[in-house]
Amino acid sequence: MVALKDKQEGQFQYLDRWVDKQHFRAFVYNEKGEQKLANDYKEFESLMASGIWFSSKPDASSKRKQKDVIRTNG
Repeated sequence: MVALKDKQEGQFQYLDRWVDKQHFRAFVYNEKGEQKLANDYKEFESLMASGIWFSSKPDASSKRKQKDVIRTNG
């Protein structure tokens, strides 16, 4: 049986699952829903730290709710 600590070495939690850092590639998204490909874990980590890019697309329903709040308050 593999210990959890051993399994986590060289891995990180991405979207609620453990993935290998070594062969990692993923799209990141900005607030407008535009995407960019992070070709490795280091690039992904850097993009996420910028505060501009996110691991999942923005939720359109939350934007719609924000606009509705602004209209009713304005």
